[in-house]
Amino acid sequence: MKQEQYPYEPEFSFKKVLEKRKVDFWFLWKHRYKFIILGIIGAGLGALYAWTRPITYTSKLTFVVEEGGAGGGSLLSGLAGQFGFDLGGMSGTGGVLAGDNVQELLRSRKMIKNTLLTSFRPNSSQTLADRYAETSKLKEPWADKYNAGKTIYFPEDVTKYTRLQDSLLQVMVKMITDFEL
Repeated sequence: MKQEQYPYEPEFSFKKVLEKRKVDFWFLWKHRYKFIILGIIGAGLGALYAWTRPITYTSKLTFVVEEGGAGGGSLLSGLAGQFGFDLGGMSGTGGVLAGDNVQELLRSRKMIKNTLLTSFRPNSSQTLADRYAETSKLKEPWADKYNAGKTIYFPEDVTKYTRLQDSLLQVMVKMITDFEL
């Protein structure tokens, strides 16, 4: 089996490359209206799909399981716990605040969110979320990009939050959970 080799290197010149690109350009230029029409149709179909697609929301749940003990009233205590009653030490040693449960409670989204929405100082309208957004340099970019340059504030009353405030708050909670704790 003998390999054939070229007796010479094929010639390369920038002039030939530019001529080929010129042919490509004129081909695209000749069919420009087709590309424009296809682009408009594609954008319209994408907008229609986004408009008709239902909005989906994602929820997350964090729960902590109480460690079972060999105490005499653990069955009764477990039954009472389902209805919101705490029978104290009847469940044996441990409990909700034992072991890894404390860390999971501290990492829960609700706990972090409630902490961020507390007042920074007594009798102050500024919350910890406001301070965290400032120190993490999130406020200005989000205000410029999503809120037409208006500053974003986080009052303690969550019922009047806009989607923007809620989204930024979720980003802060995720940052704290992933990088701070």
